[in-house]
Order: sequence, then C-alpha cells, then structure tokens
Amino acid sequence: MNPEIPILHQEDDLPEISADYPIPHIQARQEDSDSPLLGWIGFGSMGSAMAGRLLDAGMNLSGYNRNEGKIPAHPRLTIAKTPGDVARDARILFMMLTDAQATQSVLSGDTGILSRLSPGTIVINMSTISPKQAEMEDRMVKDAGGVYLDIPVSGSVIPAQKGQLLLLAGGPEKELSSLAPILAILGKETLHLGKAGAGMTGKLVINTLLAAQMEALAETVSLGEDLGFAREKVLDLVFKSPLSCAFYQLKKDNLSNRDYPKAFSVALMEKDLALAQQECSERSISSEFAEKLRTPFRKALDQGMGDLDLSAVFEIVRSRKA
Repeated sequence: MNPEIPILHQEDDLPEISADYPIPHIQARQEDSDSPLLGWIGFGSMGSAMAGRLLDAGMNLSGYNRNEGKIPAHPRLTIAKTPGDVARDARILFMMLTDAQATQSVLSGDTGILSRLSPGTIVINMSTISPKQAEMEDRMVKDAGGVYLDIPVSGSVIPAQKGQLLLLAGGPEKELSSLAPILAILGKETLHLGKAGAGMTGKLVINTLLAAQMEALAETVSLGEDLGFAREKVLDLVFKSPLSCAFYQLKKDNLSNRDYPKAFSVALMEKDLALAQQECSERSISSEFAEKLRTPFRKALDQGMGDLDLSAVFEIVRSRKA
C-alpha cells in the first residue's frame, strides 16, 4: 500500500447503514471490523474516489489494482494479490476499470474473479463496456453461481467524491434493491433500466449527449471568437443566457485558459462514442450522429491529447479555424 496516496475524505454526511441491513455479511461488520466485506477492483481516479466513500462510511474492503502502487492508503482497506483473492474474501464485488479488455481479464483466468467466486456473490461492473459484453459477463457470472449487475455511472471525479453520481443499473431488481444502502453512498440516485446490459446502453446514450454538449460549447465559443468577440466575452454570453448549465460551468475555466485538467478524458470519451457507434451498427440503427461526434475526439486522441479532459476538443475546433 502506498501511504503517499491518501483517499480524499469528504466532509459531507455519509448515509448510515443500519445493523439490521439485510445482507448478512454486512451485519458482520459490527462484530468483526477486520474482515473485508466488500471487494473493489480498479483504483483509478474514479475507483479511488468511490471506494474512498465506502471506506469512510465504515465498510471494510478487499482491494485489487494491477498497479498496486496506485491503491490509496486506508486502515479499512486490505490489498489482495489477485482478483481471485478479492472474490474469495468478499460477497459484494465492484469493478471500476477502463474497458472491456480489462474487465474480461479480471473476471477470467487462473487468478480471476470467477476462479474463486462463492455462490451468491454479487458482481457489479461499474466500468463502461458494450451492452453485448455486459450480457456475456452476466452469463459467465451466472454459470459460476454468482449474480451480475452492470451499473456504470454518469459523472466524473468531483461528483464521485461527493457521492453525487447517477447510477445506471441493469440486472435483477431483487439484488439491486438489496444493494440500495451501499449504492446510496456512491450516488445520488440509481435508475433501474432493465436486464443485464441495460445499464451500459443507458451509459452510451447519456455519454452521446455529453459529447454533443461539449462539442456544441466548443463550436459556439470558437464561432464567437471568429466573429470578433474576445473568448471571455463569448463565455460570459453563454453563461448568462438561459442555455447555461452545470456541465458548461464546469468547463468554463478550461476553455477560458485553454488548459484541460482531466475530469473525464478525451480517450474515454472517444472510446464511449466508438461503443455507441458499434451498438447502433449492430442494431441496424443509423450511427451517423455518434460517428460525427466521435471524429474530433479521435483527432484529439491522434494528436496526443488522450489523457486531457474532453474539453480539449476545443483545440481541434480552433485548429480548423487557423
């Protein structure tokens, strides 16, 4: 464990989980504070923020990350050597990983989750993957005796730290309901969208809107500059108009300073648009909108901006005007 990487503690109130919570091994936390009760795999920016809220709420976690040095320090967090070790210790297991290749690697193999999954264990994938991949993982987990839910999130690091994410759930309603007190620590609301894969479908839909909003703001500011306004004047116009929104407010300084500290990266935005485009094609739905939205993010990725915030797409828009 790396003591130099602290989990951010938020001062806002965390929901309490009562001693009579209906999942037995959560009750046990009152009796055995050293026993890992939940599993968490994936300690990137989002994973660390979300796991940190569970830890600060009194949960004990068994955690795994491919790069162990990125696992934050916390007295309630036990580092596992393999994903299988997490599955051995926990009966509710979260994954928050980059893509389908990562989730497949963590699930499968000699040391994967499925190698040591106990019957009835709930596996929750909060990564963003294709609906088809989620359906396949659902079958794999079921075949191993577990229960699978796909619950990707809408929101970035700051909402994750504050427990203000929107959770988009696919999977069985009974198990989802049983998780409500835990999910309330992670997000402001959980929307049950249907069977396994539905959560991922919802994520692709909402992230298509995210890309559209970001590109619309970038194009609007660029147009204003081309028509002779200073950038600050255009931004002032946007943010004092009825069209302003919380998302635009978050990106104001990025565009103003042409500096793009990562909240949600160009690389992840491009990946999600590629998944949306693929999903449309597989369902014989027009993918033209997703394809058009994807183009500037793909250009940004090709120009080495993958690890910058998605608002860096403004640089691609401005480069067309040069």
